[in-house]
Amino acid sequence: MDGHELGDWLKAEAEVMETSTKWQERRN
Repeated sequence: MDGHELGDWLKAEAEVMETSTKWQERRN
């Protein structure tokens, strides 16, 4: 895995975490 792929993976992971957090806040 090169730096560009790692950057894309981290960006996607951050988006998933943000979406998950928003969904949990809306559910509570």
